[in-house]
Amino acid sequence: MGLPSDITQEEMELFLQEADEQLLLLDEDFVALEKAGFDAELIQEIFRAAHTLKGSSAMVGLEKMSQVAHAMETVLDRLRSGQMEVSTPVINALLYGLDALKSLREELVSEEGEGLNVDSVVAELERVASAQDEACSDVIEDEGAADGLWQRLKEALDSGLTLYRVTIEIDPSSSWAAVRCFQALQELSQAGEPLHTVPSAEDIEAGSVGSTLEVILASLQEAAAIRDTLHDVCEIASVSIRPYEPEDMGDVAADQDTGGESGDAGTPAAARAAGKLSHTQQTVRVDVSLLDQMMNLAGEMVIDRTRIGQVGKVLEQRYVGDEAIIELRETSAHMGKVVGELQESVLKARMLPIGTVFNTLPRVVRDLAQRAHKKVDFLIEGRETELDRTIIEQMRDPLLHLLRNAVDHGIEPVSERKAVGKPEKGTIRLSACQEQNHIVIRVQDDGRGIDAEKVKRSTVDKGLIAAEEASRLTTAEVMDLIFAPGVSTAERATEVSGRGVGMDVVRTNIEALGGSVSLESTLGRGTTFTMRLPLTLATINGLLVSSSGTVYVIPMASMVEVLKVEPQEIKTIMGKEVVRLRDNVLPLLRLDREFSHHRAEERDIDGTLVSVVKAGEKAVGLAVDSVMEPQDTVVKPLGKYIGGVRGIAGATILGDGRVALILDTATLVREATGHSTPGCRA
Repeated sequence: MGLPSDITQEEMELFLQEADEQLLLLDEDFVALEKAGFDAELIQEIFRAAHTLKGSSAMVGLEKMSQVAHAMETVLDRLRSGQMEVSTPVINALLYGLDALKSLREELVSEEGEGLNVDSVVAELERVASAQDEACSDVIEDEGAADGLWQRLKEALDSGLTLYRVTIEIDPSSSWAAVRCFQALQELSQAGEPLHTVPSAEDIEAGSVGSTLEVILASLQEAAAIRDTLHDVCEIASVSIRPYEPEDMGDVAADQDTGGESGDAGTPAAARAAGKLSHTQQTVRVDVSLLDQMMNLAGEMVIDRTRIGQVGKVLEQRYVGDEAIIELRETSAHMGKVVGELQESVLKARMLPIGTVFNTLPRVVRDLAQRAHKKVDFLIEGRETELDRTIIEQMRDPLLHLLRNAVDHGIEPVSERKAVGKPEKGTIRLSACQEQNHIVIRVQDDGRGIDAEKVKRSTVDKGLIAAEEASRLTTAEVMDLIFAPGVSTAERATEVSGRGVGMDVVRTNIEALGGSVSLESTLGRGTTFTMRLPLTLATINGLLVSSSGTVYVIPMASMVEVLKVEPQEIKTIMGKEVVRLRDNVLPLLRLDREFSHHRAEERDIDGTLVSVVKAGEKAVGLAVDSVMEPQDTVVKPLGKYIGGVRGIAGATILGDGRVALILDTATLVREATGHSTPGCRA
């Protein structure tokens, strides 16, 4: 799809920014609406989004997008006026339209493809909008009659009456449906004034009725009293009474209120409008590349701040008491404070609520549950938790893998849940919170859990581990095998999961972000995956250590302690060095050997310094020559010429100009605590 000739690139970019916001809102709200059943405020918000898309797409010449949005708007108008009920088929049609809008948006950006044919999408939405649903066919054919009803509704509200939508279901086996509808209508007339009925009074007299009677009733009585008036009518299967608040009237009132100084700013509509206006006035759009550039510049300033601080210390020692040196120290200290605050401000500007990812997931879970014929209640907590945008962008795939497995393998079918006394609807809970310098994300389900014995058999059968070794593993270590490539406990593969791929991808992606993932599961009760991620990848607080002349940075988030180990305390098990830490045996890695440095002379006479690091529940000891002070470091990638190096996450520049390598402790710990050395735990 090409760019319309009379639209500038700037205008199209502005349209796309606004369209993306509306599409995201629709994606979230459609699923929320299906769960809520009926929410007048939510429907109105969705209607406004569709209306905005229709108008803005028409203005930039995108007729197909405008047609789809218009068809969606028609369905939403029927919903908000009470002419249709919220149901799964209706939501499916609206999501069908939303997917078409997303495809049209992608065609516009990529300028590829022959162009989506939206005729079938529009036809499906029109079919849903015009369908005469027996459960709720409150359709007013005549335009004049609609205007008359609107006026009667307004007069009833102005008189202080309450409007109710009364839905009466007649026993389908009744042969007197028309009589029962007539009797019910007569009884309701004693409780208030029926303003509109479906079927109409004429149809009831003619016997043209179904098993449902819909009445818009204006009354001074409470709903319970109205229900009591129908007590004596026979063959009524059910009665539903809920408030009826026509949105058209609400919009008119809101427009009138905001037209003058006497408007009520306390109304929900006014409050939302004021909030949006305030937000618009106080925020500006900033290109992501500009934020990245600012972060790089701030990082360079942090490096220079450290170097100036070290130069200042040297000068102070060389020129003790010199006034110029003292002034330089004070200026350097002030500059360091300013640079620190600048870096913190840029970091905050890069932070986004994790809800930007979470809010797209209810639709995914809904579709997966429908495909698997399961009932799932998806709960989200901690949407407002903020995380660096670089990390957020890479979190979607791991979360999708975990949610697919939760729906496909975790949550049981309805029959299986009922058989073990569980509610028919399974629960999947996605939560995020901040713990110190980490973000903790959990995916929890109340499904069947993971059978440790099945995991053992799967790994042994596939040759991933020897049977003898598998028999020695603890339950926690068996669960950790889930993250090995090719492991699956599913009895059959589905189009969603079960082929032994996914969990290894989750671990790889999370550890690439400097985080860790762990698993807890109770058979028959459910499974919880916990991911721990750094707040940002731009800077880390690390402990500087040296080994054979090379300086390394160990992220403080993975540090446990530093201890001195005597030569006789280092043992060898199965050809690998280990060291005892209280009641645990830890693998020992010598950094000079790990990264193939030339080893100078051994220092075993004076003992070995060991930095204990931890990833998840496992720990190893890193043997080093010396330990220096912790400091904030700016993470720099190794570059395409060097490429990825196992165990190295990046590099940084120290205050004296030297380059230090930042250790990927998660990889080092995982490889050192492989299943060839079971039981190595902190």
